[in-house]
Amino acid sequence: MLSISFRSGCEWTQDEIVVGEPYADLGWFIADDVQRSPEVAARLIEDLERVIAGKQPPLGGNGNAWTRDIDAKIARLTCYFATPVVTVELPTPWLLYALEQWRDHLLQKGK
Repeated sequence: MLSISFRSGCEWTQDEIVVGEPYADLGWFIADDVQRSPEVAARLIEDLERVIAGKQPPLGGNGNAWTRDIDAKIARLTCYFATPVVTVELPTPWLLYALEQWRDHLLQKGK
């Protein structure tokens, strides 16, 4: 399972999110494209649940900094703005789990 935790008192979102290897760059995806918004996390969670259930086609397209290619099994997240380019590939249910944890963390701390 994916290891994810959160630090308190951080000014920058990317410092607040701690994701275990080999998926550490997933924290950057959350910081850049979800940011500190439980609403954005909730919308992406809903989309992922529908994709996993086969009720929605795979997710593609661009966010703030990352390109998404997400089907029911694998989530491929790529940041072409990074040097070198950064890609995170993980099971889609693990991305769903990370986003649920992030949303819950934000709601618990009151944004």
